[in-house]
Amino acid sequence: MGIEASVKELLLNQIKVISENNPNKDGKPEPLYTSFVRWACENILNIKDDFDVEDAISIGGKSDYGIDFFQHDSVGDEEDQSIIWG
Repeated sequence: MGIEASVKELLLNQIKVISENNPNKDGKPEPLYTSFVRWACENILNIKDDFDVEDAISIGGKSDYGIDFFQHDSVGDEEDQSIIWG
């Protein structure tokens, strides 16, 4: 197995753990696409607070698979504030 395949496998395993640790209302693991967005918020955007992560991935609409996010940080001086979306 090449390094690219190993990295993909490692990422997928991390996303599966996140999915299992965040069950839906019916007790089933959350969809992997939502877990991927959660992973990206925590590991790429450095959003560590659970409430902020939930808020960032809660934007959605009909046929939305959760691959969008929004984060607004209004704490501190103006140059330290940010709006991140994607």
